Amino acid sequence: MGSATIKRYGILNTTVAETNPLYGYPFPGTFILDRDGVVTSRVFEPTYQERRTMSSVFAGLGRKSDTPVMKTVAPHLEITSYLTDRVAAPGTRFSIVLDIRPEPRVHVYAPTVTGYKPIALAVQPQAGLIVRDARFPKAEDYFFKPLNEHVPVFQKPFRIVQDVEIDPSREAASTLKDMKTMTIGGTLNYQACDDKVCFNPQSVPLSWIIDLRPLDTERASKGRPRSIRSDLTFITRDGCVNSPDMFNNLDDALRALGLPLDYQVVNLGTLPKTDPRTGYPTPTLLYKNRDLFGMPEPTPPYPEPS
Repeated sequence: MGSATIKRYGILNTTVAETNPLYGYPFPGTFILDRDGVVTSRVFEPTYQERRTMSSVFAGLGRKSDTPVMKTVAPHLEITSYLTDRVAAPGTRFSIVLDIRPEPRVHVYAPTVTGYKPIALAVQPQAGLIVRDARFPKAEDYFFKPLNEHVPVFQKPFRIVQDVEIDPSREAASTLKDMKTMTIGGTLNYQACDDKVCFNPQSVPLSWIIDLRPLDTERASKGRPRSIRSDLTFITRDGCVNSPDMFNNLDDALRALGLPLDYQVVNLGTLPKTDPRTGYPTPTLLYKNRDLFGMPEPTPPYPEPS
């Protein structure tokens, strides 16, 4: 059947070329269900390489977090900010969240405004950190009678969700090697106005700290019976952005089944080019030398690792 079902649901990943071995994969997505099993929302990622943490997904849906928050009182705004996750590894995509409450009868301009200074969060660039897109809510239409103009603004409490990622590339590995924490700095720029006057533009410095952990590729059984090392192989490569999530999901599944975590971890970069496993995309799980999800064994010539 190939990708017939995926195409029928309209979720075929169109960012993958038909000549790519990964063609036919769907857009990765998450469905949120209530206690009755009813889907209340869904979130799809634009590419198969990038996955947000569940805490980041929930932040985008307006949910509250149990992570520590920082409150900042700025001119005409009250800002509550936090990171969606406490710990991150290379490849973890998480979010900086700013919950902003303007003073009564005060508004700030939305990013789509023209001719005025919009609100914006500028994250300080640094090695080891990738800054992704920021997400803003739908703006309100504000009619300014003296000039007879409509402008997009925020005048009720609103949320900015800024996505960031710990860089999983080989180039960043040396920078992150001995880091236990990372301080992320940023500046919130805006100009607040009321119905009579626009106040001076403001730049508010903010910062957050996240704990870092290395990508764990060493797994031990910790005394559990029934080794699975000869049966289950996890195939990865340096810089694979999806391996952290796959490691976590696999470990959770094995714990739920009461199985040990002593599966093999194979880095494609250590295999000879004649090894058929070099033809698999990463991450891949092999159970008794067969792909867990039914992908046929690659045949030569083997594609470049992806």
